[in-house]
Amino acid sequence: APPPPAQQQLVRARPTAMVGSFPVISPKQKALLCTYVSVLMDMAGSALTVPIMPYYVNELGGSPAILGTMFATFAVFQVLASAWMGWASDKLGRRPILLISLSGSGIGMIISALAPDYKLLFFARAFLGFFSGSTSVANAYVAEIVPPTERARLMALIGAMAGLAFMFGPPIGSGLAEFGLRVPFYVGGFTSLLAFLVAYFYLLSPAELDKLSVAPSPKELWTKVKLEGITKKIFKRPLASQDEKNNAASAAAADKPVKTNWKAVGLIVVSSFIGQTSTSTLMTNAALFIESELGWGQLEMGFIMMATGGAGIFIQIFLFGPLSDRLGVLGTGVFGSIALAIGQFGIASSAAVEEHMTAVAVYICSQGVFTLGMMLNGAVPSPSLAAFAEPELLGRVVSLGAIASAAGRIFGPIMFGAAFEISPPLPYTIAGFLAIAATFSWGLTCCLVKTETGDTDSAAKVAAQTRAQAMEALQEELKAVLVTRGYNLESKESVKALLLIIDHAFPEQSGQDNDEATLLATHSELLRAQAFSRSLNNNNLTSN
Repeated sequence: APPPPAQQQLVRARPTAMVGSFPVISPKQKALLCTYVSVLMDMAGSALTVPIMPYYVNELGGSPAILGTMFATFAVFQVLASAWMGWASDKLGRRPILLISLSGSGIGMIISALAPDYKLLFFARAFLGFFSGSTSVANAYVAEIVPPTERARLMALIGAMAGLAFMFGPPIGSGLAEFGLRVPFYVGGFTSLLAFLVAYFYLLSPAELDKLSVAPSPKELWTKVKLEGITKKIFKRPLASQDEKNNAASAAAADKPVKTNWKAVGLIVVSSFIGQTSTSTLMTNAALFIESELGWGQLEMGFIMMATGGAGIFIQIFLFGPLSDRLGVLGTGVFGSIALAIGQFGIASSAAVEEHMTAVAVYICSQGVFTLGMMLNGAVPSPSLAAFAEPELLGRVVSLGAIASAAGRIFGPIMFGAAFEISPPLPYTIAGFLAIAATFSWGLTCCLVKTETGDTDSAAKVAAQTRAQAMEALQEELKAVLVTRGYNLESKESVKALLLIIDHAFPEQSGQDNDEATLLATHSELLRAQAFSRSLNNNNLTSN
């Protein structure tokens, strides 16, 4: 009789480790969760105060010019924060610098809430900017603890946390302001200090995580070695050609470079600066543009910001990972810049449409494409920089992306504010050409990487990494199946018997056969191996 369907499965789902009714997560998963929660809470604290800053400055005796100077000062000190925190995180460690950043944000918010006049508020904004490097340090932390193949997806989630905070923070801050303009600052300071406590008690340093994950017991180490021997028995021919092996070697070298590739880093920083400068039209011109060209006001602007934030979260969580796997991280930068250019030119063209509803439709569609390009451009620099940085300089290199972004937020508003006074669509036209320049810059980076490494960060590299992941997954799945079915992997006799079973089940493969055809053709061999297994079960093969 044929075996039951469950026994015919060549790969079974690995049982989830459970304690009681709760799944057990690994130390690295806990560290990632703690990092995301800390960034979310810190960003939420800042987002609460965004809508009430103009009113608060006015209440403290400041003018619109003072308000603009405060925003510019914050951006300048944010550049300084990214610079010193990147260096310090390499020298002192990611965890202590992240804690300093979170505590500094909380203290700055409390000072802002207690400010008796705009002068002390001005100092508080500079203080906040000087410690506002939590996202940069968090990116370096994630890049250090996760495999290179997962960096792009997991680092993009940090941007998603910031987007989530700025999606819900401003409306909550507006509601809190009903109890007083100082209340959002107190609440913001509390959330940042709470984020500090979360990180202090639950966030482990990368060195501590390495100790937890790289020190298996002798029994676990012996089992791993034997499982590797078992899985090698399954494949009777090389998994990859020599060219593919070379690609895998070059991929590994690209993941852990001996020296920082400063040419690639420089091009990525330039691309990030150009792209961020282009996207600054959203904060600088969007409200003025929709008022002058579409007749919309604050309510519509609020909906635009909320929709942009929601779409950005979706893009960074669900689209960026698959796109970077298919196109490569640098290729995703090219794609995002093209989308950004289309969106910017589309918004500018909506001003020339005479029929109102058609103009609204053109604007909404263009804003959607703009959002796609903006979010992809924002997510690409950090994992790209991490890929070309040596471990000793990881924090400093990743922080260059934050510096470039902050510089773009300083330069862009100044340029686009002046351009808007000439013509409302002009800032978007200029931004569209900047996005084209970013497209060429990302493309040049791709060409540089291909020229210097003989490979891109896409097809061949991803294929080599996927094969390595598949082998590791196969070992884990096989271990789970054998353990759950009662096989004693601690017994050398059991392992020898299992090797015999594998040897009977998988004969030599001919060069022209693919894996699927071979597995189907050896179904009868599998049935004979199962019978052979049952005959060995009586000879101490299982722990039962």
